[in-house]
Amino acid sequence: GQGFRITFHGNRGAAVLTEQGAPPLTLQWVPDGPLGRYVAGEARLTLREDHVRWSRYGERPRTCFPR
Repeated sequence: GQGFRITFHGNRGAAVLTEQGAPPLTLQWVPDGPLGRYVAGEARLTLREDHVRWSRYGERPRTCFPR
């Protein structure tokens, strides 16, 4: 499948997610659970110990492992 790239800006509590065919999206940090998540409206980037779950505006979440 198509991947995406995340640039974290920890000092601002934000992350910018870019993926092919979609405009860049700035997400804000929300402490939630043991590792937290980044959100922008209904878009969610949920952090886990060895992967992330990404959903753009209510679409079905995708599980992604870092390369």
